[in-house]
Amino acid sequence: MVRANGERSIRPAVSDGLLGNTQIWLSSEDFQRRMAPYANPGAGAVRRVRPPRDSGWRIGNKRLHARRAPNGETLRALAAKREHEAPAFNDHKSCGALMRSAPFGFLRLENPLRQTVEAARLTHGRSTGYLAAAEYAQIVHEIVYAARTPPEAIDVAIAHVQAERGHGEVSRALRRAVRLAKSETEPKAALTETLGTARSGDLALSIGVYCALVATSFKHGARLSVDHSGDNDSTGAITGALLGLQVDRFRLPQTWLRHLELRRVIEAVANDMLIGYGGSDAWFKRDPGG
Repeated sequence: MVRANGERSIRPAVSDGLLGNTQIWLSSEDFQRRMAPYANPGAGAVRRVRPPRDSGWRIGNKRLHARRAPNGETLRALAAKREHEAPAFNDHKSCGALMRSAPFGFLRLENPLRQTVEAARLTHGRSTGYLAAAEYAQIVHEIVYAARTPPEAIDVAIAHVQAERGHGEVSRALRRAVRLAKSETEPKAALTETLGTARSGDLALSIGVYCALVATSFKHGARLSVDHSGDNDSTGAITGALLGLQVDRFRLPQTWLRHLELRRVIEAVANDMLIGYGGSDAWFKRDPGG
């Protein structure tokens, strides 16, 4: 996304660049083998894509090529992908698109919700799947660039998503989370599970947002967000991101950070996205563009 956003080009840049780099990621021998069960009959293998010679420092980091548990529907959609702009033809509304959408909130986009929708529809055909992703990115964007509090950012994001067709499930789920957070009921795992299983994008977002709103510390919010029987790795990531944005209120425990895989890489990518593309020779060497 940093590379695709590198030259501040016109609207299709981010989704085109994201798909192009995803195809490079999927073209390794290991992924060709793993993707075989998800390919459409007669479609053949995923097209092999070789990285350009000047691809930037991330492509060469083999640990970033590891498979991080994408679900079958996401892999199936990518296996069938042949055109950059074509949305996925499925009824997929899992939280897979949601889980990769937070970085869109860090890009200096005029319309982060619309750009996130375009990228999410590469794998998710149902509005609940791609609008949950877009709403999450909008919340992040409002906190980072408009300096809004999480409740304010959520209100703005709900207003944005209500202009989109098929927003019902996402809007209702987020409103339930806000109402529950405003109640005087003590936060606990059993209460979190009343918001759902987090298997779909709307439910994962509602649990993640609720836990971020009621958290008294980073540890409290993070533990509450994973202490349920649903898709807790996803809700934990959502809550952790929203708490991490509030650096004036919450600090990540140093004991946790010491065990964080790829910490230096994550920090470098986050800094690149937040600072933005500088346009100098040094920047171009790091991120040549799409």
